[in-house]
Amino acid sequence: MTLLGNILDSPATIGGFIGGLATLLCFAICYTKKVQLGKGNKMGMNFEQTICSSCSTQLPRFRKAANLRQMLWGGWTCPTCQKEFDKWMKPIDNSEFVDSQSTTTHIEK
Repeated sequence: MTLLGNILDSPATIGGFIGGLATLLCFAICYTKKVQLGKGNKMGMNFEQTICSSCSTQLPRFRKAANLRQMLWGGWTCPTCQKEFDKWMKPIDNSEFVDSQSTTTHIEK
């Protein structure tokens, strides 16, 4: 017999091989479902073409992150109108991301 035939004769090797293939198959199925089910939340992936809703400029597929939020969660800043979008092309209101140290509290008497 050949060397490969001798290796595959062992029940432990066959079990390990089948277990490894099953693990890879489960991982592939779970990853695919996560990408499909992730649409609209932070963990999903957007493979669609991106076009600015304000000025109809086509945004680049590969982009340089403009800030930390875009680096972590994706998104675009339109080079023409400077409007910011998340990865699902929803406009982002920058007033939500105000730095807490730069804000002051006014107390009225």
